[in-house]
Amino acid sequence: PYNFFFSIVFKTIHTLKAVNFLLRDMENNHFFLISCGLSMRTVISDLITTEYLIFLSEDSNDGDSKLLESIEMQYYDHYNFRKKRMDVYDSLYGNDPEFLKIKKDFEEDGNRFLNSEGEIKSYLKQNKHIYGMVKSLAAKYKSEGKERLACAFECYDIFSMLEHFGEKTMPLISESA
Repeated sequence: PYNFFFSIVFKTIHTLKAVNFLLRDMENNHFFLISCGLSMRTVISDLITTEYLIFLSEDSNDGDSKLLESIEMQYYDHYNFRKKRMDVYDSLYGNDPEFLKIKKDFEEDGNRFLNSEGEIKSYLKQNKHIYGMVKSLAAKYKSEGKERLACAFECYDIFSMLEHFGEKTMPLISESA
């Protein structure tokens, strides 16, 4: 778990340093606002994910084991994301020997998510994405924690409209221009 939490802290500190740099000159360069929003979305997502993983471990009789399973769920989710990318690379590079070696190594890496019968470990199928995490945390929290969570989620949601281009993106951009 130390590598996982170190990565979160490292990423958060460095992203916030970059946001701080951009905010210092926001008055002269208001176009930095979108970069700040996208960076803050990442920070909020990581913090909600971390809080959710801690919540799962605290809510269990076997906290350490549950925490390790929860972290593995995140790694499995990331592996699946990479697997989709690998499919695209497969269509681009096909039978290239160097790519085939990378693909083989990638597939072998995925074996760690399988049980002794060669199937995906059952607890890995329970992975929640940010929306499910927020709903689970909201059900747990009293008013103070829920207010903080609501504020974080509202910001995440607004910044997500910048990240995932759609019909709400342009009005958001024009408000910040």
